[in-house]
Amino acid sequence: RHSIYLTMICLLTVIALRDHLFTKPKAVVRKSKEHHHAHLASDGTAATDFVFLVALEGSGHHMHSALFDKSPAMKRLNEVKARPLVNDMLVSLYNNNDKSNGLFSAPLGKYAPDGTSVVNTLAKKLRIVDDKIWKASYPNSTMVPLNAGGIAEGITGMMSYPNFHGRDRALQYPDISTLYYACDVADVSCRHVILTRDPYAVIRSTTMNRELSTKHKAIQIYTMMLDIVYTQMITHPDHLAACWDYDDTGGEDLGALMGWDRGGIRDRDEMSFQETYASLFQGNAGTNSTERLQIIPQELEVYMLNMEQATERVRTTCREILQSDSK
Repeated sequence: RHSIYLTMICLLTVIALRDHLFTKPKAVVRKSKEHHHAHLASDGTAATDFVFLVALEGSGHHMHSALFDKSPAMKRLNEVKARPLVNDMLVSLYNNNDKSNGLFSAPLGKYAPDGTSVVNTLAKKLRIVDDKIWKASYPNSTMVPLNAGGIAEGITGMMSYPNFHGRDRALQYPDISTLYYACDVADVSCRHVILTRDPYAVIRSTTMNRELSTKHKAIQIYTMMLDIVYTQMITHPDHLAACWDYDDTGGEDLGALMGWDRGGIRDRDEMSFQETYASLFQGNAGTNSTERLQIIPQELEVYMLNMEQATERVRTTCREILQSDSK
């Protein structure tokens, strides 16, 4: 009986931990104006809104980069001549040439990293960029992309999940917990956007269009990365800025972050966000049943189902977190 009793306790403990880890949270998302930082824009929001794009490789980083390049936020960076400073800052996040000097890449280096030094270096560069934008006295927050912004991508990559190739590929992904630690040290506002895409389109993009991996290995590592994305997302619900589905050409939240207004055009920009998106978007939204059969052979469907479920869990939970703030 004693053995049975102990077994029941262990089983109940495992169930409780499972429910705690995988229950979708009803978290409150803090808006930019609720952050308290030394440098504020005229409307009381953080002068600089540092934003990180959290997404699998093949999900739309290049689209994000092209959008930002045409955004009102990019115009501001050019106006204050901050792009070189941003370039230097991003290399301190991921440095493929010298892994020990990047926050995300340092644990992948040959020797144990000096985490304190890496964090302090990044925090200093965050403050320099923030100070540059704050002194311009813009009326509202200016977004600065921490990845996928057409800046420093040769050394940093897109900082996707995973990032770059090599024997440590499964370990080469961003850790936004360490990013937010550095942002707190710098006393600046940092947030993230969750990007999802039709998983079949992701596999087509990375294994057929570019041949970055074999299909069965891609499915396995992307499913694992989606679980990591999910964990990071529910760990930091208060830093969630927007949910973006690549197959949905809406994306007003993303446009607003980049400086476009939802109902008009901020800073008298010539093109609205929707017009800019339409001019850049190529191909169809998602995949149809015929295309899916061509992308994934039948013998891999059992594994692909896991990736589909993981994608939907990230997409659904992201929206729930944002919706909980609007209630």
